[in-house]
Amino acid sequence: MGYILPIDHYQYQDYHKRVAPQKDNKHYIEGPFKVILNNQHEEISNKYDAFNRTLNQKLKPRNASEQLFGKLTGKGRHFSDQA
Repeated sequence: MGYILPIDHYQYQDYHKRVAPQKDNKHYIEGPFKVILNNQHEEISNKYDAFNRTLNQKLKPRNASEQLFGKLTGKGRHFSDQA
């Protein structure tokens, strides 16, 4: 009698996973979104707008030469910003 070594055949297993048909649910429906009241939505959007406004003010170039360089090359618009 022979002894069969406990070797995993990774190549065969990978091939089997690739070839085997996958059972997908063709009628999948995503879950519903949580309802947000209008007042809460306005508060969230105001916070978001205020955050973006302050962020944009911080990231503006310091002088006209940097603005011109940024417009011409599309790069280096924020290279002398201080955090």
